[in-house]
Amino acid sequence: MGLLGLDDEDFWSDPFRHRAAVIARLDGLPVDDDDAPAPAPSDEALDDAWMASVAAFAAEHPEAGASAPEGGDTGIFLDAPATVRNDLRDDVPLAGVRRYTGSAAAAQRFRERATLVVVRLASNEVFAGRLFAWKEPADSPPTPPPDASEESDTLREPLVTDFFVVRVRERIAGFSMRASPVRAVVLCGDERSNAVTVSVDDAPERDEAVAAFIAANRSPGFPRAISPARIAGAPLPTYLRTAESPDDPSYGIALAAPSQVRSGGPCVVHASFALPVLDREVVRPFDATQDRFARLVGAPWVDVGDRDATAVLAIHLLLVGDALLEPVVLRLDVPVYGPLAPVARGHFAVDLGAHPAMVRVAGRYALWAASGEVLVGPHALEITA
Repeated sequence: MGLLGLDDEDFWSDPFRHRAAVIARLDGLPVDDDDAPAPAPSDEALDDAWMASVAAFAAEHPEAGASAPEGGDTGIFLDAPATVRNDLRDDVPLAGVRRYTGSAAAAQRFRERATLVVVRLASNEVFAGRLFAWKEPADSPPTPPPDASEESDTLREPLVTDFFVVRVRERIAGFSMRASPVRAVVLCGDERSNAVTVSVDDAPERDEAVAAFIAANRSPGFPRAISPARIAGAPLPTYLRTAESPDDPSYGIALAAPSQVRSGGPCVVHASFALPVLDREVVRPFDATQDRFARLVGAPWVDVGDRDATAVLAIHLLLVGDALLEPVVLRLDVPVYGPLAPVARGHFAVDLGAHPAMVRVAGRYALWAASGEVLVGPHALEITA
């Protein structure tokens, strides 16, 4: 059970069935089953789900000082089914709540700016899109603020609870229902939701012999070639520590980037990282049999471009801004030269201004870095004309 107290089927049939209980929990009030429109999860069940989400966020972001939510807390709270079978469903549903203080303009800003980030964990692929279609009206109206007569003499902004539901494939082009754990998070300005993980599963194989053959011959795939590739005689990109490299993190990604650049000009990003490595990211010699099966998962053997590399990790940089209809995802395939356990450590310095997909439109942007379960940011970046 997640933050909304739903079973997996509820996400398809009635994702807001516990609306009253969820609002009560957010307000720090006891859950009243009699007032709920449907059987509501107990106080204990909601508390357990809430605390599990907070604990996961706190473990991932110790610098945030995350603690248990209290009545009146604001933020973006996300929920998802535990499992989705790709032979029965053609999309992944997500449901959530946004709590905020403010006016209708604040609600509209969320509808226009919120970004959905999804990671296919089995292949470390990152996808991003607007949480809502451009200028799409809300699926459900915000909970109205309390009546003025119930307010104290002190004027205060209303606390609003806005429920939403989305489908991943409707919002993100290129996302498929390939079997894999899938991790989702919502970003909006400096805000980020809790992360949720959904297991997208194939239909179970009824023939045991076939299932055993598939398990014995399944290939994790091979790493991609280093990208962007080094240029002979050029200082960038580099995948070694430089004087501008951030201090090595104990875990995650440390990013250093300029706060302002000119459109079309250099935008050099330095990073240091300590990340887990997938089997498919480990550099291995060519094997014809494994390569044949690796092609089935879209990860055939290639020469990564550096005989000293022990792995090539996918690290994605995301740019989100009001001037963009959709967020921009820039994929880097970064070599590692040392041990791979317990984490792989490395560095990179790249000029995003030279990337063909780099944003050229003047505006203010948030820069994030993502790899697997790690998501760091935002870093404020202004692009001038």
